[in-house]
Amino acid sequence: MGRWRDLFNVCFDVLLYDLTSTYFEANPPFSDDDKRRFGYSRDHRPDCVQVVIALVVTPEGLPLAYEVLAGNTADSTTLRDFLDRIERQYGKARRIWVMDRGIPTEAVLDVMRKADPPVSYVVGTPKGRLTRLERQLLARPWHEARPGVQVKLLPQDGELQGLSSIARAQQAPWYSLPAVPGSRQIRCRPGREQRQRHAGSRRSRPLRRTRRARC
Repeated sequence: MGRWRDLFNVCFDVLLYDLTSTYFEANPPFSDDDKRRFGYSRDHRPDCVQVVIALVVTPEGLPLAYEVLAGNTADSTTLRDFLDRIERQYGKARRIWVMDRGIPTEAVLDVMRKADPPVSYVVGTPKGRLTRLERQLLARPWHEARPGVQVKLLPQDGELQGLSSIARAQQAPWYSLPAVPGSRQIRCRPGREQRQRHAGSRRSRPLRRTRRARC
């Protein structure tokens, strides 16, 4: 592992986690231990069985762990096992996990916050929170995180709620508040040093953090 890390100059403090699926044009029934199952189809083929593929990669795109899961596996049930696996394989560290809003449950996020050392995260804000936070976020000033990217930050309940506006040429589709076209909202748990900095300064902070810089 050390040689692999040195060869590719890899660090394990920021991890991207996501799931996908692939379908099969096959006729069930299958054996009980077959992972091909009917489930939520990202390929819009609910008539086909599928498997779910979970993958953890570095920001450079290098894979660290993967698993092929049964096709009816819910995204929200997968994260806890990967947290334990990465910790066993690469040791405890102040990592940041970046993932879609549908992956972590509130219970797992609470476990991450209470871990020793705490595990930080950047995750999309659930739609149910958007209306509640909209007025507070719209009242916050914009800060330029970098050219073409402006952010609003709202500390709340041990997390940092963030709303970003990206120049049209750079904009990636995500969820937006109706009153702020071209915006997207995330929530994250910043590291201790970033929370202290935010409490003592109103300057712009990027929405993400690494050991060198992030949220």
